[in-house]
Amino acid sequence: MLSYSAPYGKSEEKLHDWNIIPKNERIECDEIIHKKISKKTLEIETKVITWTVSDLAKAGCLLHSPPIGTVFDDEQEMRRVYTLIYDVYRYKNVLMQALSDINFFQLFEQLQCSVPIVWLLFYDLYHRSFKKRETCVRELVTKLFQHAKLTLAENALWRQRVKLAAAVARLRIKYNALTLMDLLPSHLRGDRVNKKFQSIPVTVWVNNSKFKNVNDIRKQIENALKVKLIDDLKDLGPGNFKWDQHCPLTVAFHYSMRTELAKSILVRSHKLIVQDRSFCVGPATFWKVVEDLQLSGSVIQTHVNSPRSTAYLANLLAQNEKIKKLMAFSAGKRKDEYETYLNELGMKNVVVYSDKLVDVGFESPCMEEVVAVYATPPNSYSAVTDPIDLVCSRGGDLSMLEILTESEDTLEGRNRVTNILEEQRKTLKLAMSRPQIQVVLYETHSELDVENCDMVQSTLNEINRLAKLHHASLQGLLGTNYVHSIQMPSEMLKEINNNEDSFKEPEKLKEKYPESGDNLNTYGSNLPDIPEDAPDELKKVVVPDTDLFDNLELPYLCPGEVNCKMENGCYLALLQRKQVLRLDNKYMIQMAEQRGLFGSTSNTSSKQKSNKQSRKRIKLLNRKSNRRDSRRN
Repeated sequence: MLSYSAPYGKSEEKLHDWNIIPKNERIECDEIIHKKISKKTLEIETKVITWTVSDLAKAGCLLHSPPIGTVFDDEQEMRRVYTLIYDVYRYKNVLMQALSDINFFQLFEQLQCSVPIVWLLFYDLYHRSFKKRETCVRELVTKLFQHAKLTLAENALWRQRVKLAAAVARLRIKYNALTLMDLLPSHLRGDRVNKKFQSIPVTVWVNNSKFKNVNDIRKQIENALKVKLIDDLKDLGPGNFKWDQHCPLTVAFHYSMRTELAKSILVRSHKLIVQDRSFCVGPATFWKVVEDLQLSGSVIQTHVNSPRSTAYLANLLAQNEKIKKLMAFSAGKRKDEYETYLNELGMKNVVVYSDKLVDVGFESPCMEEVVAVYATPPNSYSAVTDPIDLVCSRGGDLSMLEILTESEDTLEGRNRVTNILEEQRKTLKLAMSRPQIQVVLYETHSELDVENCDMVQSTLNEINRLAKLHHASLQGLLGTNYVHSIQMPSEMLKEINNNEDSFKEPEKLKEKYPESGDNLNTYGSNLPDIPEDAPDELKKVVVPDTDLFDNLELPYLCPGEVNCKMENGCYLALLQRKQVLRLDNKYMIQMAEQRGLFGSTSNTSSKQKSNKQSRKRIKLLNRKSNRRDSRRN
């Protein structure tokens, strides 16, 4: 696609270093044509344009339904385009009010199916003060807009420019607003990306498969970016970089390096992956927990919330020989896209599934070796500091931008919140209801307790209460009526217990209480507390530590450091069994036999009997041979 560098400002400052916009005066058109100045700022009265016509065309391609295929030159262009779309979504209600005021969509009915496109071009028209584009770019605009199918909306808005300008003026007068930003809800006002977090370092993680060793990493970074490695204790400056003290294989640069990093060959060749640090802390913590517990087998990520985070986790786990593979679920329609991206990065230890884990369950044979779960269900992302970085790390997720820029309380919004909470609850319950799962790390990027500590504690209490009820059932301490009242899920009765002796007990329980079997609800049912009038024996039931989970302190990612704090914007909870089992081959085989994965139970039992008999015969033969040898001597 054709590209165009917009004409902005007179200083040498780079545009979009955290989108900081210097207020500079207009420059001459011949400088635009010959691109004598890189990214600059063009100020029109109080309105500032921070995008090129190429950015505008690519944003239009993304806003089409279905989207038109778009390729970005580099990470920086991607950020510019999604920053523009983010701002359009922020102002969409204001723009829609002005359009409705002049009955725009009644005049141009053919554009009713292209409303986001109209918002985009109206937003650009407003920032041009409803004036014509520069003469030197009109030919380029014609080519780009024809490809992006924006010409019809562009012409319609231009024909109604006077009425639209008047409609915007009336809105400002009606609400006594000096600027359009004053018309926005408080949570959408201000420049959340540009100013508040401009001093936060840019973080990248090192793709270990692309480098020989640590010295090779250092040399390539220093040569490509003209920076020097410094000690962690020193302040980070524009000309240096340092290793992150918390997250392995993660490097921090000064925030002013963002543009240069985005255009660097190291980023374009996937040797360095730009990733907000708050999305690196979770994978680093999960890797640390699995390492410390010396777990062997496979691990699961319940939801691919960012393919870059999944790739980072795979990058770390590739160094652990005991972990066979990472299984990532809930990719949905983007499964092929994520697989292509992970292959480009060289991640060979990841299997991506389009289905949700709660729909698949743990019944599949490939799940038998799963020992740990990285639970990353959908959340509100209310603690995200940079929505643009979030969207870029998700491969460009416009639905996420729409959610982050919602300004009204709607039925759809309330339903989405309800679904998010239910998905979090189901994910945690499922992860803790299987005997082979020894540890669960729960992550959100929310600042709401209902998604964080409250969700963790309520689910933890419920799963531990279920374990106690299960053991009470095995001991015959629950009457038939009480079993009915708690609606104990049959699948969880089979799976919740880790004790080898109790694998056959659920079948005995079914024989004792046939009414309480498979006709019960799934694991999503709410369990009551053990009532006060329950038998004393029930209250005194002892549950093995292997069947109970505990909310433990997070591991220290930076040993020896006094002030080792987790990244803001990331909530983590470590749910681990009170007694962790190392699931060796013998244990896994026994579990598989008990579940009938090697055939029917009768066949298995007969094989076990025959094996015992053969072992007895061997012992007898050995004894006889020993006696003969002793007689000969």
